[in-house]
Amino acid sequence: MKKIFVAGIAAAAFCGAPVFAADMPVKAAPFAPVVNWTGCYMGGNLGGGWKHVRANYDTGEPIMDHTFDGFVGGGQIGCDYQVDNKWVIGIQGMLDGSDVKGTVVDSTINVNPINVKANWFGTVAAELGYLINPSLKFYGKAGYGWLREKQIYNCSATGCLGFVASLPFSETRSGFDAGLGLTWMFQPNWEVFVEYDHMWLGTKTENFPSPILQVNARERFDKILVGIDYRFGGPVVAKY
Repeated sequence: MKKIFVAGIAAAAFCGAPVFAADMPVKAAPFAPVVNWTGCYMGGNLGGGWKHVRANYDTGEPIMDHTFDGFVGGGQIGCDYQVDNKWVIGIQGMLDGSDVKGTVVDSTINVNPINVKANWFGTVAAELGYLINPSLKFYGKAGYGWLREKQIYNCSATGCLGFVASLPFSETRSGFDAGLGLTWMFQPNWEVFVEYDHMWLGTKTENFPSPILQVNARERFDKILVGIDYRFGGPVVAKY
């Protein structure tokens, strides 16, 4: 009889176990963060640049038609505002140093080397981004840019009417800037990007310190940049 009583208690406990488990409180699932791109950021970048120069004397004779290249690097700062779950608008300023440089020979005279260097560039641009997913943004940008450059025309005795001299010329060019890029927010507050930009610098007359050297030069500047940004305040603004 005792054995039957113990077995009955064990059976009742076993059959009631699911009921007890169902009555126990269930731990709520963790809240999922909602990524939002609204906020400001700052960061750095590295990449390569290409400066194309097509120059002629004021008489129309060609001097050069050449592309110079080199490394660039600097920083950027900006702010974004997320309009809805797909679109982001923003504004950004960028300033980079440049090692884009090279030397060519005057193609008309064929004896005078010309040293060309881009020292730095800066841009201010508006951005429009489309969210491929909550943490991946494809964007286009358009604005205005500046390029500081220096050229040295090295005269030889045979190429500059009998005198030898190095004729320097420096200026800051400016023009319309536009580009495309992709940004990935890989951690809260951190993002990486890759971007291509083109700067239209137009045609300008360059007056070297010599009465015989007036040059009309048409230029453009391209750059491919990879960078990282730190976003202030965190991308999480809501939970569900």
